[in-house]
This record gives sequence, structure tokens and C-alpha cells, in this order.
Amino acid sequence: MDDTPDTQFAETDLGRIAYQILGDGPVDVLVAHPPQFPIDLMWEEPRLARFLDGLSSFCRHIWFDPRGRGASSPLPHAEGRFQETMLEDMVGHTSDRLDPQLDPNRPGQLLDVGLV
Repeated sequence: MDDTPDTQFAETDLGRIAYQILGDGPVDVLVAHPPQFPIDLMWEEPRLARFLDGLSSFCRHIWFDPRGRGASSPLPHAEGRFQETMLEDMVGHTSDRLDPQLDPNRPGQLLDVGLV
């Protein structure tokens, strides 16, 4: 990939969720990724950058940092349930806030993927 995509932010009642949108295929893939690569740093790993470039050839993929990780807002100290919060961010808050980004006229579907 030649250019690093801009990091955008979905505003939620519980804080900001950082995300990047790449590709232009018929299927939207919403990806939760391992903590080793916050979305702003994914592009510094050449093998991961090649993978992302290949993924862009057949789908539009949306990567995000759940609250408490990377460029997203920190988790409140009392919350402390990272896995539950990540799922909530992925399925609830992010999907809802990205709704304007997800074109209802696209023929594909939204697929949620969690990588470990």
C-alpha cells in the first residue's frame, strides 16, 4: 500500500474509537486485531502492510482500536473488562457509529472478524 490511511474517530458516549477504512470490495469486514499493532502502527510492519493491501483487493475492511488500546480513548478504571469491552466496541458502538460510512446500497454484507 502506497499511503497510510487516515485514522478516523467514532464518537461514543463512552469515548472515542479510532478506526481506519481500507479497500473497496463488495463485502465490509470489521476487524478487531491483536494488541501488538495499534492501527496507527500496522503500516510499519511490511508483511502486515502487504496482507492489508491484498485484503483490499476483494473487500472493504475496517480496522479499529477498542477503547483502552492504541489511539482510542482509555477504559475507565472501574470498567476493566477488556474482552467484553472490545466485543461491545466492535459490534455495538463501532458498527452504530460507522453506519454513515457503511453504505446501505452496497450489495455486500458486514462481517465481524476478531484476530488473536
